[in-house]
Amino acid sequence: MAILTDVLIVGAGPAGLATAIALKRQGFSERIVVLDKGRSVGRHVLSGAVMDPSGFEGLLTAEEIAKLPVEAHVRRESFRFIFNGNLSMRIPWVPPMMQAKGFPVGSLTKVVQYLAKIATGLGVEIYSGYAVTELIEEKGVIVGARTGEKGVDADGRKKTNYLAAEEIRAGVTVLAEGGAGVLTDRLI
Repeated sequence: MAILTDVLIVGAGPAGLATAIALKRQGFSERIVVLDKGRSVGRHVLSGAVMDPSGFEGLLTAEEIAKLPVEAHVRRESFRFIFNGNLSMRIPWVPPMMQAKGFPVGSLTKVVQYLAKIATGLGVEIYSGYAVTELIEEKGVIVGARTGEKGVDADGRKKTNYLAAEEIRAGVTVLAEGGAGVLTDRLI
């Protein structure tokens, strides 16, 4: 038996959670389910990040932006040309698109966890620990996804905590699985 949802988002990273938040804030009242392979939200996110706060404008309220988990702000910066592991040359200027002075620095894991809290507060369902292993396609249209089995040992034997694969059917499936997305790669 398949689980039904209106929107299925694969990946609870910044892109997937921003998608869910944006949909809810734009009045989408139907069911949104986010699946993430990590044991907990933020488990598979690279940790450190310099954040351009303008990216949150229009997605988060001013109060929510002010509460972002920030650990420091960029005080000075330099730009280097690296020749190899032992040799670099300092460039006397920083290209405009690389300037980050004053920008907040923080743990992307904590930011994602914060976004997940906002999303669930808006009614988004987030389930971690579920790796999506394949997309369900019918007549050339993606209609959902299937999770992998859980609780199977290296020899393929089912453990006592075995859970069968789940089929999630959705009107819209969004792939937000990051830069090395296996499903996206297969789809393309």
